[in-house]
Amino acid sequence: MEPIITETNSQQLNAVVDCYINCFPNSLTVKLGKPYIKKTLQWFLANDKRFLFHIEIDNKVVGYCGGFVPQRIGDGSASGMFQFAFNEAVKGIIKKPWLVFNEEVRRMYPFLWRNIKRKVFRNTNATTVINKTTPIHFQPNIGLVVIGVHTAYRGKKIFELLMQHFDTKAVQYACNAAKLSVKQNNARAINAYKKFNWYIVEELGNTYVMQKNYL
Repeated sequence: MEPIITETNSQQLNAVVDCYINCFPNSLTVKLGKPYIKKTLQWFLANDKRFLFHIEIDNKVVGYCGGFVPQRIGDGSASGMFQFAFNEAVKGIIKKPWLVFNEEVRRMYPFLWRNIKRKVFRNTNATTVINKTTPIHFQPNIGLVVIGVHTAYRGKKIFELLMQHFDTKAVQYACNAAKLSVKQNNARAINAYKKFNWYIVEELGNTYVMQKNYL
C-alpha cells in the first residue's frame, strides 16, 4: 500500500505516540511515560502556527514530523513544550524518582523551578517575560522540532517524504528559512539532513543548529 501523508488530529495522537516510542525507546521523553509524550505532541495542535503530520502505511503510523513558526525572538519550542506538558512531566518523575539524576532532567531544573513557583505562588511573573512586540529585524523562520521514522520502515523513503512535506509547510507559512537542533553525536541524522540541503550554522553545547534556505 502506498504511504499516506496526514495532518495529525487529536484522535490520531495515540498512534503517533506508539511510533515515537518505537523510534526513541531509550529517550528521556519515553521514560517519562506515554501521557507525557502525548501531551508534548498536543502542543503542536494547540496553535495555528504549529503543525504535526504523519505517514501511514496499511493504517499504521510509520513516521511523523512536527514544527512551528516562531512569532518573536525567544519564542522557543523546547521551553514551550515543557511548560505545556509540565504536569505530566512531574507525574512521570514522581513515578520514576531516579530520573531526577538524569542529565537531561537536570538541565530542566530551571524550567521546573520557575513552573513550580508559578503554580505554588500563582505568580505569572515567576516565568520569563518576553517582549511581545515583534522586533524590526526579526526574521520569521520555520522550526523542525520533532521527526521520526519507525525502525521497520527506515530506508524505505519515509524520511524523504517527511522532509518534502515539511518543505511544503514552509512554503505554506511563507518562510524563507528553516532551523533545527540535533545532537552533535547523531552523525546519522546530521548526514541525512545534509542530503536535503541543511547545513550547520551554530554550536550550542552538545548540539548543532542546522539551517535550510528556501530562497
